[in-house]
Amino acid sequence: MVLNHYIRGYRVVSGVEAMRRAWRKAISVMFMTFIAVSILAATFITMYLYLTQHNLTATEAQRIYAEAAQERIDAFYYPPASKASALGFQRIMIYNRGIGTVIKYIFAFGVQETPLNSGDILLGSGESISIQLDTIIPDDNGEIRIVTERGSVFIAQVGCFDVRFDPERLVLYPNQMGISVLRIMSRNYESKLNVEVTESDIDSYELIGETEFYLARNGIHSITIRIAAPEDIGTYTLSVVVREPETEYGEEVTLTIDVQSPPSIGGIWLDASSGTDINNPVEIKRGETGYVEIYAYSIGGYSGSVSLETRSIERLQGNRWVPDPESLDITFDPNSVEVAPEQPGKSIMSIYVSQNAMKTFYRIRIAGVDEERDIELDLLHIYVNVVK
Repeated sequence: MVLNHYIRGYRVVSGVEAMRRAWRKAISVMFMTFIAVSILAATFITMYLYLTQHNLTATEAQRIYAEAAQERIDAFYYPPASKASALGFQRIMIYNRGIGTVIKYIFAFGVQETPLNSGDILLGSGESISIQLDTIIPDDNGEIRIVTERGSVFIAQVGCFDVRFDPERLVLYPNQMGISVLRIMSRNYESKLNVEVTESDIDSYELIGETEFYLARNGIHSITIRIAAPEDIGTYTLSVVVREPETEYGEEVTLTIDVQSPPSIGGIWLDASSGTDINNPVEIKRGETGYVEIYAYSIGGYSGSVSLETRSIERLQGNRWVPDPESLDITFDPNSVEVAPEQPGKSIMSIYVSQNAMKTFYRIRIAGVDEERDIELDLLHIYVNVVK
């Protein structure tokens, strides 16, 4: 029984009742505190999980961006459409020059709506792959796009190589030696190539240089062809084909040799102790002088004084020769030599390389001129490689 007492209008409860009320109040406060702590804990955990997930996502994106920056793919497709139609094939070559990557898609927009590849292509660093194309890509289409798993996009354009003789025509006297340089020039293309003489009216010829070689991207490879003219007057040809051993894709070029009767005064042919082949040039450092022995041999009974003159000095820039007379200084000792049927003339050619010369190949064209008649009798190329 609870006893309530009233004093002056206020209800006074017993001690037991007061304890009960205090206990209920304490329980209520504890329960409310528990609820508040639970709410705060739930909020904190949610925020923590959100921030952690956000941080992981940002870190993953940074990793992908960093790896994508290290991707490097070189690619080209070949042969050009006109050659591809005749040969019945066209392929794309892909070289991975960066970190390992996965190629997801290869597209030729405007030619084929679906990807050129049937699935993912895994390429380790330094690896390459060749893919046969089902559809021939026109030259005017311009490019094929390669998309990696990391989102990088690389472009493959058409590649090929050109072949030509320099010079394309030789004019020689019977039994005279002649030289032409076969140049193989890459245009966004690289592969192993072979050089082969397919047809020749000339019995005596020599190929100086590598006939099996790897043509680097946008590089140039040269082979010197040395020819001894036949005794009979007439026009002769020598045909050479340069091609891939695997696919037979190649280019053919023909050198024309016109053998003419020597002038009544006879003639000469020039030769040198070194530097007549671009693959075996005279190497000279900048600021220094190199020396080459020049010989003038009699042809057809020629006898007379021959002056040696520098006709041109050219520098190899890319895959073409450009005039550069300022980089080299050429002198001959002596300038004039006496030539007789049993007595060739000899002169020492001095080649000074200026400090401003570029580190590349130079070509010097030398003429042998009959002094009495002022007739140019022969020409000779000397190749110089400027180093350091």
